[in-house]
Amino acid sequence: MSFSSPEPEKIPTSSQALIVGLGNPGIRYEKTRHNIGFEAVKAFASKNGLSFKKESSLNAEIAKGSIAGIPTILLLPLTYMNRSGEAVVKTLRYFKLFEEQLRQASEVQTTGTLASLSKIPEVMLFRMLVIVDDIYTPFGSLKLKERGSSGGHNGLKDIERHIKTQNYPRLKMGVGPLNQDYSQRLELGQPLEDYVLGAFTSMEMPFVNEFVENGAKVVDSWLRGDFRQAAALAGQLRFDSLTE
Repeated sequence: MSFSSPEPEKIPTSSQALIVGLGNPGIRYEKTRHNIGFEAVKAFASKNGLSFKKESSLNAEIAKGSIAGIPTILLLPLTYMNRSGEAVVKTLRYFKLFEEQLRQASEVQTTGTLASLSKIPEVMLFRMLVIVDDIYTPFGSLKLKERGSSGGHNGLKDIERHIKTQNYPRLKMGVGPLNQDYSQRLELGQPLEDYVLGAFTSMEMPFVNEFVENGAKVVDSWLRGDFRQAAALAGQLRFDSLTE
């Protein structure tokens, strides 16, 4: 059985927005592939004159302000990647964001009844965007998705576990090998953890700052309310001449 979903292209811009960058805290993890979500959100904050403040009760760093007239909260979980959902759900509760949608999502998952399943199209967190690294997308490419599975990403898995829904937008920032599938790297014996916690290659490094800025541009477009336009921009911002 399939369900229709609301049109994603025009996001209501009057409501408060939450933008989450995923990564690991600490110097050890800075500039690694797994922290590209952190870097994009930091760049977005800087462009808009916002500063982060550590909020111990939320296990996160938070920046707040009005961007394009939209009350916006930027979140960097300090829980480490595999527990990102803890910081996200604490922040949602603290700021009382999307309360009705989250209640519906919990009800759908708990009851599993056909009547509850009919509510799935309504359980859509339009105003929460998660920025995350993606090993299955080549380095430098961006994909903006309305919703979807975790794709095996532990940070997304934990968010889904805590908020009880996959129905929230995510910006996937490609950190995968340029000319081969990551599965081929696995066959060569490179563990997933080593790859995502590793530094960018010498070929990639000159492009990292621009890649981060591109991510921030897509976040800005999404925030201003046109999902389709933001998704199209994500598809256009890439490094076609970059080869390994």
